[in-house]
Amino acid sequence: MDYSYVKLADPGIFAYISGGNMRSNSWDTQLVLNASESRDVANSSSNVNSLVFKWVCRQQDLSKIQIGNGGCFGKGEGLIEFIGPVFTIRAKTLYENIIYVFTVNVRSSDDPSRNATASQTVIVLSGKPLNINIRYVNFSFHLYVLKEHNLQRKTNTNIVF
Repeated sequence: MDYSYVKLADPGIFAYISGGNMRSNSWDTQLVLNASESRDVANSSSNVNSLVFKWVCRQQDLSKIQIGNGGCFGKGEGLIEFIGPVFTIRAKTLYENIIYVFTVNVRSSDDPSRNATASQTVIVLSGKPLNINIRYVNFSFHLYVLKEHNLQRKTNTNIVF
């Protein structure tokens, strides 16, 4: 007799920063970090207002320049005093030719243990880089079925948001 097992798990939080995981930005242009497409996958009726956002920033290569006490704004590496989904940094605030890594932690306002993070590496350039925004339209996952102690890939399913 064949047996199959399916484990259902809470899909959790989806954290995303518009523009992908790496992009460039001109030194004399404001930088907009937009995580408003993040969502609680388990709760289809939730919106960005039901999520809590915490931003963190660090320099990728600390050997290039040390700003004050370090970090991105000279106040040390770590938490930025901003908690919304869209974080805007004024033009000429970040240093040229420095690589910054911004991370957002997105959590459910109802259950803080349900959270996810997304990071974006930003290269600050002195010129005007071309801005291309790539957005996920769908993603794939594989359903694995345990059949008599043999793990088998059964299907590839696309989910469109």
